[in-house]
Amino acid sequence: YYRNRIILAEKSKDMGLIKNSAKSLLAIPGLSQKNQDFANERFAWASEMTLDFSGALSASKQLSVHALPTNKKLLKLGILSELAGQDPRPYFEAYLSGSAKDPESQKTVAIKLLHLSKNAQNDFIRYQHFYIGDLEATSREALFAYAQKPNKAFLAKVSKLKMKASGAKQILEREILLDEFTSILSNQKAAGKNTLQ
Repeated sequence: YYRNRIILAEKSKDMGLIKNSAKSLLAIPGLSQKNQDFANERFAWASEMTLDFSGALSASKQLSVHALPTNKKLLKLGILSELAGQDPRPYFEAYLSGSAKDPESQKTVAIKLLHLSKNAQNDFIRYQHFYIGDLEATSREALFAYAQKPNKAFLAKVSKLKMKASGAKQILEREILLDEFTSILSNQKAAGKNTLQ
């Protein structure tokens, strides 16, 4: 009965009825996993359509591996968490440490984690193997991480990486030169003081 109501509500695009019918279906004792997945999928979809990302997240968490493979589920939960104003990092980190085989998605998720990081330089190094093949992304994200907390040690590490000749790479190279120039000036000033004494 509730399955049919959900199907009819989908045709009429009645999101409220889909969600209510899905809840009623899920309340039936002894409901099969297939029907649970059906109800949760529809509830999650209707929640997304009405921008209820917390509801979509909650329903998506209940989906079995048959309805949504683990890697896709982790990616979806991460996206929904962020949209719901929650911390997506645990899901994204689990996605990257899982058996995902989609390099483009992995690169995107690694960059997202870098941008969410409280220590971007450590995480740049930690996740670089996901985007190191993309020279433009490497230079752009190296600059992003450096800008969070400029320091010589990080500059030294990224100066050894292959990067695309871009504005980001030029800025990093300029920072390296400025740092070297500042060191030379400091050494000369110190040598000059020693000579005067």
